[in-house]
Amino acid sequence: MSFQEAICRVRVEQSASPLLLLPNSSDVPIETRLQWLRFISEQFLDQQNSDGGVRDWDLILRLDGSGENCADNTSPASLSTRVYSARYRIPNAIIERLDSSEEKVRRAELFALGGLLYQVLSGKEMFSSVEGGEHIQSCLAKGEFPEDVWELPRAVRILACWCPGFAKDLLAARSMDESLRSKVMGYIIKHPVLFGLQVAGGIASLASIIALPILGAVGFGAAGPAAGSAAAAWQSSIGLVEAGSLFAWCQSAAMGGAAVGGILATGLAGAGVAVGAALTGALDGVNAPATDLKEKFLTAWNRDISGT
Repeated sequence: MSFQEAICRVRVEQSASPLLLLPNSSDVPIETRLQWLRFISEQFLDQQNSDGGVRDWDLILRLDGSGENCADNTSPASLSTRVYSARYRIPNAIIERLDSSEEKVRRAELFALGGLLYQVLSGKEMFSSVEGGEHIQSCLAKGEFPEDVWELPRAVRILACWCPGFAKDLLAARSMDESLRSKVMGYIIKHPVLFGLQVAGGIASLASIIALPILGAVGFGAAGPAAGSAAAAWQSSIGLVEAGSLFAWCQSAAMGGAAVGGILATGLAGAGVAVGAALTGALDGVNAPATDLKEKFLTAWNRDISGT
């Protein structure tokens, strides 16, 4: 089967012509780079993927911190015939193990997003000195990532895209103070439909310590979803609520039903909300030495690669 390469690139607009973001742009102030990181993260979260295939990313960034995605994502595309270039492609060992095409697309896009964020903050492409797509993919499968990533500002955002399980581990391990709780709630309230898709696709996580407070915050009440709430928006997006569905499960928990025990005992499996929290900045305050960050990430990555 022949594959069509999906677009995944970022350029900086200098004067009248956009240039590839290469090391010669490393003199761009870090404040501007962080604005670009926020813009790209918002593009990923706000532009819902509805065509069933991986989206193109042709990002042009401006020196005032703004940007735009010039790619045309209106035509349906099949994941089976479209892949990102090797520098931005998630290893097959992970993709082949995922059950649904929706989950495959989300993980493929997340991994590519991590590569774009790395490029913006470091000023160079991933594996810029490595030749050959097979070699690059082999490095990734073995857990060999750019050595400067661990010390980059907002490294957690990049690493969460590459390995959602890493974000889940961090979220579960952190003390859930009010500031972090508020940011995670804010993510779900702002992106109710995306949240529903993430949970339904099996890659969402609610640490048990915040599950019940979040259900109430997003509108799941004892008498049903509150009008105008995120829960109501989610219900509207799915139409008829089926018994046993995740929405029904959340409502049962909010009403004090059997689902409460499940939340308190285990929480939900996966890492979609944790990734969303990372992208919206809830985990930016994680302070860990580069060696510890690398160790925690590689533990999660090797678990992801092996399927354990």
